[in-house]
Amino acid sequence: MEMNINRQIVSKALLPKALETGEEGEAVHMILNSHLNPVKPGSDFILPTFGLSQAILNALYSARRTNRLIQGLEEADKKLEAERAGIVQADNKTGASRNERISRLAVIANDGSERYYREVKKLVKKNFPRMLALYIDATSYELGERLFGPGKRALFLLVNHKDAVINLLKSLII
Repeated sequence: MEMNINRQIVSKALLPKALETGEEGEAVHMILNSHLNPVKPGSDFILPTFGLSQAILNALYSARRTNRLIQGLEEADKKLEAERAGIVQADNKTGASRNERISRLAVIANDGSERYYREVKKLVKKNFPRMLALYIDATSYELGERLFGPGKRALFLLVNHKDAVINLLKSLII
């Protein structure tokens, strides 16, 4: 049953408006669905999985340069919680509810513990459909050093702006 829930997160996800229609949006949607894998052998946590390509690195580096990248699960959770509270407050004030789309994208390295991935899974579920997660087949050291320099680690990254999210999603189809 869990596997179906995770598969639905991708198949029912609403892409950002800029990717909603057209060939790019269709290609992104198809590649997300065709790259679903468990984060660890035997795990019921299934995410779109990609290698660490230069296109993905360029999109992440661009997000970092424009302050649209949060490093760390705890920091990301705090930011998402504050945003969620603001959204609820705005919706209550206007009496309208919004049609949420993917506007945040988590990037997860491959060397986390089972406990860590359970925490990530909770965060993904809590923030669905605003947030989608990608599993990158690279260690946190490889990802960290490529983005932040020698000796740096990046186990969890959150791309926290829709333009940077669109850029990263497009990097998957290059």
